[in-house]
Amino acid sequence: MNGDAIYCVAVKRCRRSRKTRCQHVQEGGDVQMAQRMKVTYELKE
Repeated sequence: MNGDAIYCVAVKRCRRSRKTRCQHVQEGGDVQMAQRMKVTYELKE
């Protein structure tokens, strides 16, 4: 899974509370949440 896919997964989970697209997840506070998702994914590996 590449970084873009991780961001998309993060957006899908966050979409329930925020209307966000994968293109926009890299900017604003969403990037912090996406980074947490990435770390969690890396720990699972």
